[in-house]
Order: sequence, then structure tokens, then C-alpha cells
Amino acid sequence: MKKYNRLLENQLREYLPAAPTAELEPLLEVISQTYADFERDHRLIEHAMNQNTKELLAANEELQKTNSELDRFVYSVSHDLRAPIASVLGLIQITKNENDPEIRQQYFMLMESSLKRLDSFIHDIIDYSRNNRTDSRPVQISFEELTEDVASSLRYMPDAATIELIKDFSEEIPFYTDRQRLKVILTNLFSNAVCYYNPRQPKPHIIIKVSTTKESASIEVSDNGIGIEEEYLPRIFDMFFRAHQESKGSGLGLYIVKETVTKLGGSIRVDSTFRKGTSFSISLPNKKPA
Repeated sequence: MKKYNRLLENQLREYLPAAPTAELEPLLEVISQTYADFERDHRLIEHAMNQNTKELLAANEELQKTNSELDRFVYSVSHDLRAPIASVLGLIQITKNENDPEIRQQYFMLMESSLKRLDSFIHDIIDYSRNNRTDSRPVQISFEELTEDVASSLRYMPDAATIELIKDFSEEIPFYTDRQRLKVILTNLFSNAVCYYNPRQPKPHIIIKVSTTKESASIEVSDNGIGIEEEYLPRIFDMFFRAHQESKGSGLGLYIVKETVTKLGGSIRVDSTFRKGTSFSISLPNKKPA
């Protein structure tokens, strides 16, 4: 600052040669302070502009990511909606020209299978939409009651009756979270375990373990099904990812699980050994209403 004071003093003396130094001091102080204020404001503006630029770039990247996901979502949804509809329409035409009652019955069963797949996919879309659009409503959870509710809703799935459900609950501490979202999580995990059970296992099972504290709940859902190959594990929660070519699902189930767990403020991890089974471990915060 002294450097600028001397520069200002020299410039002022050039234009005011008769003015004594003492009289210039107040003017120099005012000009110096003005310059300091200008420098400070300039730095603040520059910092704000840099910050805004970073935020704008981050927002732009997020927008591009969202647009990309939306494009993929629309493409996959349109394909997965049209496929079973096209299958049913084709089967209807074939059935019209078939007189053998047994063969016609087989066609009807194929139509039913396609429509069930379509219905399951629409339910996944609805779950995905609800999770994104609705606020959480924590209530006290009875894991015994909720697990029975989920198991009951899946009892008509093929092979469900052959799989034993084993429950291991430790619920000394009341636990609160959004019941509907937790039901979506358990329904998808149980459904996956049923779809990919191992028929070679003498005792196929699903085990659900729960323990609660004042801070959180630990939930583990494991099975002794066909498992997931290690190379696919990093992508298992991606939208529309299918680890098996013969996959019966929409590819949305585990994506919805991950997004729902995140919405509840929790975390999830998966461990799996191919041909031996899979385990999902979930941690959710205990959100007792105020």
C-alpha cells in the first residue's frame, strides 16, 4: 500500500506542486482506502464468479447425466412395455387358427405369463415414480408383520412354496421408517431370491436378519440361490441391468432398492458367490417422529 501511496503522492505533486505533504496526507488516505476497498470487492466478485462457474459446470454435468438416464429410461421402458404386448398379440393370432384344446391352453398360459411380466414391470415403474415424488412418512415398524405381508404377496410366484423363509429378529428398540418404502425394498429382494433360487439345493431358503438400535436398523437378506458372478457385482444396482441372459425381471428391481434405501438415508451392499448364494446388507437410520 505504501508503494501506491508514493505513486499517488508523486502524481499529485505533478499536478499540485505547491501543496505541502501534510495537506496531501488526508487525500492520500482516502484514495488508498478507496483502492483497498476496490481490490477487496474485486477479489470477492472474482471468487463468486469462480464459484458460480464451478456450480454451473456441476449442474450442467448433472443435467447431461439426467438427460442421458432419461433417454435410456424411455428407450428401455418402451421396449419392455411393447415386448409382452407384441407377444400376446402374436399368440392371439395363432390361437385363433388352432383347434386343439390342449395346444390352445398352452397358448393361453403363455399369454398369461406375458401379461404377468407386463404387470410386474408396470408395478416397478410405479414404485420408481413414488420413490422419487413422495416424502418419507416414518412409522413404527413391526418386522414380523411386514415380513409376513411381503411373503404373502409373493406366495403365488412360481417355486415360492418350495423356499423356506427363516426369520431372525432382534427388535428390543422400536424402529421407525417409511413402511411403504421398506416394503418395496423387501419385496424386491425376496422376489429376486425366489426368481433365482437354486433348484439343486436340497433346502432352498431365504434368511432375513434384523437388529435395531436407537440410531439405526441393520437388515440382512440372504439366500442360497444361484448367486451372481463377480464381474457383474459392480453393476448390480444399475438401471435396467440384467446379470443373466434368461433374466425374468425388468432390470429395475435392484435399482429401485438402491434408490429407495438412499431416499431413506441408508446404505446397502451386496456379497455373492456364484452358485452358492447372495446376501444384501442394509443399514437404515432410526427416524422416530418428533
